[in-house]
Amino acid sequence: MDNVVRKYIRYTLNGKQFNPDVVVDLIRLRKASILEKLFKTNLLKF
Repeated sequence: MDNVVRKYIRYTLNGKQFNPDVVVDLIRLRKASILEKLFKTNLLKF
């Protein structure tokens, strides 16, 4: 997932117009990737 996030951020910053919607998308993507990491960590504890 981290590679996907990094590639999307790079694509977004290089290829798209930077506007408030792009910022919201990047924040959501970051939160989703953090939640995935937390889920995997908690899953391994069981």
